[in-house]
Amino acid sequence: MAGTLVGSRLKLKRALEHVKAGNACTDEWKRQIKADGNQSYRLEAKFDNNLGYAPVHIVDFVPLPDDYPLIVGDAIHNLRTSLDHLAWQIVPDSFKATADERRLRYISFPISRETKIVPVKTMERWNAMVENRLPDTSPAQRAIIKSHQLFNSPLAAGQWHPLAGLRDLDDMDKHRLPISLGIQSINLRFSGATRRAFMISRIEMLTPVTIENGTEIARVHGIRRTKAQAYMQMNYDGIADVVFPDGGLIDVRYREMRIKVENIITEIEATL
Repeated sequence: MAGTLVGSRLKLKRALEHVKAGNACTDEWKRQIKADGNQSYRLEAKFDNNLGYAPVHIVDFVPLPDDYPLIVGDAIHNLRTSLDHLAWQIVPDSFKATADERRLRYISFPISRETKIVPVKTMERWNAMVENRLPDTSPAQRAIIKSHQLFNSPLAAGQWHPLAGLRDLDDMDKHRLPISLGIQSINLRFSGATRRAFMISRIEMLTPVTIENGTEIARVHGIRRTKAQAYMQMNYDGIADVVFPDGGLIDVRYREMRIKVENIITEIEATL
């Protein structure tokens, strides 16, 4: 009969509580901006004759609350430690009863940095890691954990992998998890006065970008008519979301990591 990895499940539940707290934090941030009659950022475009276009820059950005990255970091850390709880629970009690404290500290969930399974050395390093971190665990349990590693993934090099991503983000959080607001897409609409003052040939979008004061988000190419003012008048609307350092949406990335962790726990529970 399958067992339940109670410690891992509790860590998953705790991660979800942090996610809810993070959502409440950003909701309050948005509410306060709206209450103040502001936007989270403005755009400014000034035509540069030397460049032949107007760089569109972000100005007056209202940053995310300081504690938001800490909350997200806690959610990620709980996902990671749920796997370490799994590792501790599947290592037999008979081993833990006789091992010294130094040996017990090595028990943890292995996440390989290898990207390909082909080289012999990849498997040599993996087997050594498993023997060190998951001593006396069953072949079935080791096979499950191996199947979820990056080197067994069909993803192309450089693509996001939930387990490898979880490891990297948790490592970042030990120092400071860089989280920001990112613009995925934006629509620029210029006033009639601006269109009369400039012969706009094309708009070059630079999205997605991370929002900071001074960030260039687009370039408006064209010709400035004689004596026309350099600044362009425009309205805009865009899709802005909270993102990780690689530009990945936090909601999407977190869901992928949570599903990966839940699948591993469920599969391991079936072996107990």
